Amino acid sequence: MDSKLEKILKYFIYFFPPLLLTGPFLPDLILSISVIVFLTLVFLKKNFYIFKNFYFKVFLAFLLYLILRSIFTLDFLSIRPSIFYFRFGFFSLAIFYLLQNKLLSLKIYTLIIFLTLLALYIDGSIQFLTGKNILGIETYHPERISSFFKDELILGGVSFRVFVVLVPLFYFLKLKNRNTFSFFVITMICSLILYSSERTAALLMLSF
Repeated sequence: MDSKLEKILKYFIYFFPPLLLTGPFLPDLILSISVIVFLTLVFLKKNFYIFKNFYFKVFLAFLLYLILRSIFTLDFLSIRPSIFYFRFGFFSLAIFYLLQNKLLSLKIYTLIIFLTLLALYIDGSIQFLTGKNILGIETYHPERISSFFKDELILGGVSFRVFVVLVPLFYFLKLKNRNTFSFFVITMICSLILYSSERTAALLMLSF
């Protein structure tokens, strides 16, 4: 039973980056199911030690701060997203759990993330040049490219968030050509941000 759940969790996490290209629904669904599977594994194996992770404790403290801030400022609209933000902490722990038990290949995961970003870059470039992406989706804004996201103008933001995970992995894995890979990825990200005309993504990129 445990091994089956671990396999399910592993494949869910492997499929998570490509599903980002489909929009918010499927990634959010996979993330939520992954958290449920992970917590089930923890309780079945009684591996409660994993919650003692220092970074997870910092995450919980930050989450508690967000919730309390929403309550005391009477900003009730922000309480709901703050409460459900805990999923991301547990999802990170799920990845840590699989890596710790050598059930997830970080090299394969890095490759999947890279291919996801490459697909975004190719598709975004095609839409920028022709007005349509590889699926025939036309631009919804005359000066902004959305790629697979249709009428959601989030190409730059999503690309940047993939980028900040990908480049550090090149160095963590000590890849031979990590500087070349990093330069190539940075070039792709800058192009995607320019295509999308997202000022927030541009500022985040400059800060990074």
